[in-house]
Amino acid sequence: MSAEKVKSLLKQILGDVPGMVIMGTVTELNHQDRTCDISPEDGGADVLDVRLRPLVDGKDTGLNLTPAKGAHVVVLMIDENDGLLISCTELETFQVKVGQHQAKLDKEGWCFNSGDNGGLVNWPSLVEELNKTNSFVQAIAEALTQFVPVFGDGGAALKTFATTKLGAHQLGSFDGLEDSKVKH
Repeated sequence: MSAEKVKSLLKQILGDVPGMVIMGTVTELNHQDRTCDISPEDGGADVLDVRLRPLVDGKDTGLNLTPAKGAHVVVLMIDENDGLLISCTELETFQVKVGQHQAKLDKEGWCFNSGDNGGLVNWPSLVEELNKTNSFVQAIAEALTQFVPVFGDGGAALKTFATTKLGAHQLGSFDGLEDSKVKH
């Protein structure tokens, strides 16, 4: 949807209040205060400290959009001095926090809650590698139950028997199974 279409729809909903909706480009971001500065498309004076959240309370609950520098934005003017970001063309981060749960999307990928548990497991690959390991363990069990000791050979028969029985099996490899783009 074009910026003009968004502006038109907002004016239909809110009425024809001059200067109530401003289209512009993000020139500066203040992550700590959760604000940005924009340069209006109409060439007017820059709008400073546009809120990225409805309340300036330092909290990170609810939905938090951080536009990328240079993104085109739609700002709703709350009064003559205070604006609130309502839409943008490009995000730096998207974060939602509900109670004790949160999800964040940025250029690194998704992170759920703290991300301390690492990336998600690629399940089909894990099953394939577990099946290899199970096959190997099964072969060991069969080899040990089928072996017939030979008196006085010093274990050579066991070594040959085990090598023959286990040589065709592979251990599973669990490298590369983590999807590091999604952490939980």
